[in-house]
Amino acid sequence: MGSGDVGKRARAQGAPGPTAATAASLPTAATAAGLSATPAANSTGIEKEFELPQASVGRILKRKLPEGVTVSKEARLAFAKAGGIFILYLTHASNTFCRNDRRQTVSARDVFDGLRCIQFEDFIEPLEKSLQGTYFISFNSAFFISTTLAHIH
Repeated sequence: MGSGDVGKRARAQGAPGPTAATAASLPTAATAAGLSATPAANSTGIEKEFELPQASVGRILKRKLPEGVTVSKEARLAFAKAGGIFILYLTHASNTFCRNDRRQTVSARDVFDGLRCIQFEDFIEPLEKSLQGTYFISFNSAFFISTTLAHIH
């Protein structure tokens, strides 16, 4: 049995995914995004690649801020860049779990473990609820039930 099998079995049995060692191995969010603190280092245009679409960010801000609050163009751009960096950081954390299990495909479970690892545990339950009824929840529930029944018999 390889170490990847142990990781899969531990996760299927509900063992906690992230460890202090995993969290310590993650780069900072800016490093994961390939950004530097100095503007000259970012002038390559690479940071544009990590921005979320301005229209989407504008709609989110409009829905979530109280009526009458305006957001400057610079603030909207900062939200767009911060959102992109967050996605890159979560992607890196999630991919760490995928690689540890010796898989090539990042799963939703890896994303949940990544959220735990970067200390965004409060996001997991709402995300799981929003995914209920999708293929992910149906497949993982069926897998969990079948593996649980196999262990009982």
